[in-house]
Amino acid sequence: MLKNYIFIHEGSLTDDLTENVHYILCGKEEAQNLKGVNSNAVCILPDWVVDCHRCRQFIPPDEYFIL
Repeated sequence: MLKNYIFIHEGSLTDDLTENVHYILCGKEEAQNLKGVNSNAVCILPDWVVDCHRCRQFIPPDEYFIL
């Protein structure tokens, strides 16, 4: 479902987190390890993708950041 939502809204996916990645979708448990892989990317809850799709627009991701 998440993959479909990302592609529908012209997003892209990669398995290589060292590439030009803006957001890393993950759970809170994985965030700490993943932040070390790419300091330019923001770890964010997958709910953000679902909510953007439901609203049919890009919504500010601030509430979905994993700090």
